[in-house]
Amino acid sequence: MSGRYRRFCPPPPNYKALLEAKYVDRLKRLHKLVKIVNRPLLIVLHLFADDVVALKHWIDMIYELAAPEAHGAAMDFFIDDVYGAYVFNEYEFNFYRSEDLGYSMDSPPLIYGVTAEGRVVFFGNLEGPHVPTAESLKEFCEQLTMGTIEPQPLCPVKVLHVDLASMNELIYSESLDIALCLYSSLQNGTDVNKNCMQGLETLSDKLKQEPICLYKMDTHGVILPKKFQVESTPAMFFLQGSRKHCPILCKYNLDLQGMLKFVAGNASTELHHYNCLGHHRLYAELQMHMEDYFGKN
Repeated sequence: MSGRYRRFCPPPPNYKALLEAKYVDRLKRLHKLVKIVNRPLLIVLHLFADDVVALKHWIDMIYELAAPEAHGAAMDFFIDDVYGAYVFNEYEFNFYRSEDLGYSMDSPPLIYGVTAEGRVVFFGNLEGPHVPTAESLKEFCEQLTMGTIEPQPLCPVKVLHVDLASMNELIYSESLDIALCLYSSLQNGTDVNKNCMQGLETLSDKLKQEPICLYKMDTHGVILPKKFQVESTPAMFFLQGSRKHCPILCKYNLDLQGMLKFVAGNASTELHHYNCLGHHRLYAELQMHMEDYFGKN
């Protein structure tokens, strides 16, 4: 049941039998999806198609929504196992599913709406997927068909500059986790500084849905507190919200993936879009594939 799945590997058990014949008048599988969107779509992805009987509750709920007198006349409905999402990125698609990652046979499906213009909207919020109900899905579909649906607003994370004089006030008055990058302006213009600063700016964009603050500090001519002393710069420390007195030094390379892994692995609470290894959570990765497929971000 658990395992890593790729497009050209055998599909999960019961993949072909997921949708009974009585549903096909209203519901489609993803292999029938076309890239050109001219009316709204609802895409429902089951995490495990292994137990088709256990999925009946969710499939019946979507089937009722897809009735012509409900929303079937105004939009199309697709339902599949997550494996079927290979259509969004056929050659690079792969995913790992396991009950150890918080998904089980009883998990509700992951649901995405696609507007008539091709914009993808996740049925959930920054903290993860919603558990669908007939009423909440009805409202979601109404917003899709009326064109009033809006994605969850994001809070941009800016890389703020801090100096020694303001360091204590800024850092210790902040309740959120903080990632602090120490660099020396003597190294400005060098590849090591350029790469680090570029990685830091990209990291700020990656963390726009996360409760993390990013700071950078020039160490040239500065005598740092003992707990922030390092042999060389650039260097990064992580200060957890309730443990600011115990900064953690990053031992990974200070490229984007190293920074992301460091932040994700030390955050006080799990990040919304990334696991502790700095990899996208499944629902976030699927949305990225869909946005690339439909060409709307």
